[in-house]
Amino acid sequence: MSEETHFATAYSFSVDAADAYAVLRVGRTTFRVQLVDFSWAGFTISAPKKWARRFKKGTSGTLSHQGTKHSISILGTAASADGNIHVSLARADGKPQPKRTIYGPSKVRPRGVQQGDAILTAASGLCILLLVLAMPGWGDSWGTSYYFTDGVNSIGRALYQMLRSFGLR
Repeated sequence: MSEETHFATAYSFSVDAADAYAVLRVGRTTFRVQLVDFSWAGFTISAPKKWARRFKKGTSGTLSHQGTKHSISILGTAASADGNIHVSLARADGKPQPKRTIYGPSKVRPRGVQQGDAILTAASGLCILLLVLAMPGWGDSWGTSYYFTDGVNSIGRALYQMLRSFGLR
């Protein structure tokens, strides 16, 4: 049994005209279409005849209808009596995705630090290098330990003088 025959034998339900408006997105193009009927296997939409060449068989996209987004693929087109075309759409997945109601980044999933994060790797390497240069054993033999202790002492003296000038001790 072919996919189109299987699609045609599915039980379908017609859609009331008030609830028929949907948005079909194929590639980067968005179309406002009317939903004619739907079934567990897919949808049938009605669109103007001038859009017929844009609905190529096998093309995938999304159909947004009443707050849900469905991944679909186009099965084919057929002319209708009212001058429009009917486009048969098959569901690519069985579960509709709920429409997101918030904008911006999701607050539920925090950004995780990856092992391949370049900034983390560079910062860790720099910290390890500074710690090795400041160590009393290796830093003394290389002559770098003095500069680190002198820098820490000068920062401490500057903070002490600043707090003393404000009257805090």
